[in-house]
Amino acid sequence: MEEKTLLTSMDKATIVRFLNEAYLAVPYAQGISNHMGSKATEDIRLMRIILEHLKKKKGVFFDSFVTPKTVGPKTARALKVKCAARDIFLDNDSDPAAIRQQMRKLAAQSRQRGIAYGIGHDRLSTIAVLKEMIPELQAEGYQFVNIDDAIA
Repeated sequence: MEEKTLLTSMDKATIVRFLNEAYLAVPYAQGISNHMGSKATEDIRLMRIILEHLKKKKGVFFDSFVTPKTVGPKTARALKVKCAARDIFLDNDSDPAAIRQQMRKLAAQSRQRGIAYGIGHDRLSTIAVLKEMIPELQAEGYQFVNIDDAIA
């Protein structure tokens, strides 16, 4: 775990302090996402604290959807916080061929539903495939937008 990982055992003041520090470290952030977070996103108390803070920042919550028991989207909707959940993990396998295949799945889902949400790591292989495929997919008519613009 990272040094400033939010834990279900933390008090509200510590959670809010960590969130404020994260926003200071990345001032252009449009919101937050959970990375490992299955225990966190299943915890209504923690998610409410996070989402209430996020509402004040007018940010979005992007649920990596690492557990089907997540309360993130439901709590976000109740608090009127913009929220979306991941459709496709791009790089569970860091092999470029596997990432390309996941990108194609994401594109197919987008074509079918009108929008799809993908998430990946900042791995060199993922970044290389994105640099290669985004122009290809744009040439096919797909658009890539900021998460804040994608969520109504």
